[in-house]
Amino acid sequence: LGRRMQTVESDRAVPAGHHLLASSFEKTGQQPFGAGGTVRLFIDGEQAGEMTLPFTIPVLAGAGESLQVGCDVGAPVTEEYRAPFRFSGTLHRVVVDLRGHEPPRDLEQEAVVEMARQ
Repeated sequence: LGRRMQTVESDRAVPAGHHLLASSFEKTGQQPFGAGGTVRLFIDGEQAGEMTLPFTIPVLAGAGESLQVGCDVGAPVTEEYRAPFRFSGTLHRVVVDLRGHEPPRDLEQEAVVEMARQ
């Protein structure tokens, strides 16, 4: 893509101790894939940062890429760090909540998968 990755920054540091860290993404573009949106960061339920993304990844992640928590074992998302970039703290629980959001579908890819099963 040749573009520098943007990062959402918190307007304050996370205090020591147990805290609930969260993020949300609100799609604003109309495209089924690659639409832009607003990303928000939260610390203990209070908004701590926000940014607007003009676009997101317009294709499904490649082989070996997936939702990863605590490290990035695939290709780095940005040149700001080197994989695996492991988190050194303790994660007690991780929740991915997609309620209210219909996941996008790639009908062409679904057709390829179905043809491969036959």
